[in-house]
Amino acid sequence: MPEAGTGNVKLRDWLDRAGWSNHELARRVHAAAVDAGHHGITPDATGVRYWTGGGRPRPPRPALIAAVFSRHFGFPVTPADLGLVRAVRPSVLDTLDLPWRCRSTVVATAECVRADLMIDRREAINDFAGCAVGGVLIGPLQAWLTSVPHDPQAQVDGQHVGMDDVAGIERATEVFRAWHDQGSGLHREAVLGQLLKTNDLLAHATYTAPVGRRLRVATADLCSLAGWMSYCAGLHKLAQRYWVLGIHHAHDAADRELAGFVLYELASQMKHLGRPGDARELLQMAQYGARNSRSPQLRAQLLSSEAGAHAQLGNAQETYRALGQAEEALGSESDEPVQPRLAYLTQAALAGGRGHHLRLLAAHQDGRTRRASLTTALDSLQVGLTRTYGVYQRTRARYLASAVETYTAAGEYDEAAMTAEQLADAIKNISSVRTRAEIHVVRQRLGPEPTDPRIRVLAEHLDRATQPPQRVA
Repeated sequence: MPEAGTGNVKLRDWLDRAGWSNHELARRVHAAAVDAGHHGITPDATGVRYWTGGGRPRPPRPALIAAVFSRHFGFPVTPADLGLVRAVRPSVLDTLDLPWRCRSTVVATAECVRADLMIDRREAINDFAGCAVGGVLIGPLQAWLTSVPHDPQAQVDGQHVGMDDVAGIERATEVFRAWHDQGSGLHREAVLGQLLKTNDLLAHATYTAPVGRRLRVATADLCSLAGWMSYCAGLHKLAQRYWVLGIHHAHDAADRELAGFVLYELASQMKHLGRPGDARELLQMAQYGARNSRSPQLRAQLLSSEAGAHAQLGNAQETYRALGQAEEALGSESDEPVQPRLAYLTQAALAGGRGHHLRLLAAHQDGRTRRASLTTALDSLQVGLTRTYGVYQRTRARYLASAVETYTAAGEYDEAAMTAEQLADAIKNISSVRTRAEIHVVRQRLGPEPTDPRIRVLAEHLDRATQPPQRVA
């Protein structure tokens, strides 16, 4: 019998994803067993509770359970995915429950990057199934709040690294970030190469303690960028792995602000995957862990993103509370330099985010309240769209997409069509599987062949916006 207080969190989360009760899983496993000729396997709800409690089913039950989930979701699910077998050697690609120690983080990063460079991208695109959610994701990260960084053992030989070397890595990261913000999709492997090289320096070079800390921050920042690039490319499982590694590297460098920012990125993915409750927990963890931050941009970004999670959940009061606090935070005085990764967050950008969140909230409302939310959302999005975007072309495309959806929800199809035309022009040179997937959802809601001429024009522009980029340079 499983020990008290233990349990198979993975299996419980898969049950939640499928929306099944214990009885339903037992019924399906029994049917699969009969189909496979195992007439003596007759699980019931009590047996499923034993499995979710941490009990190990005997063969061939793990394979049958995995087959049931695979058939339901339409992609391979293994017994290991379900927590039904013990991994001989846990890999960062299989688990997020990594030790909070410098050496372990470096080893896991090297393993992840090398595996990534060998993965078939076509099979990995939109790999939502491989993403950890719920307790499988949040549980291992909670240790960040209490774990104390351990100083690594000094290297007695190897290449010497100084502050100038780390500054060069930081400059390269900013170049990669600018390329990505402009819409490029072909520099992800260059970022992975830089990450692998920087991680190798952590493992084998010699450096002073201050240099080592800054080198770990640079590695965490590269993990953050590799994660966001993977996210935009639809490589969701890989994105999640890089972000978790980024949190570990930031922890090793005792940089709570950077760890909090990466948690914001993880929360953004959870909202995209329809898990706003998970996003809210991650953002609250980030705010608590980085509560001593003096960065107005970080505080505002975490609060604004929290507002988006509340909006998806339909919590109007909490949405407006977080939006107000985000505006107050960004307007506060600070002599702290703005981190490059947060340079995009101006008052105009915050207004654009407010519009996006209010559009999400309107989906839970009706009547005058809904109309008021949509009107305010459009006003805020227009403020966001009036800023000079420069390299931030991805942000502009997302605000245009949100404006199209808001106009459509308000029944203002002529305005939606005009905005969709701008969107199609704006996104044609931007590589983002994620944004195109969101646009595709809006297009599907219009139906395959709209009869209203205004909606038909809107649909044509959205069809153009979902086409692959003309260039990905």
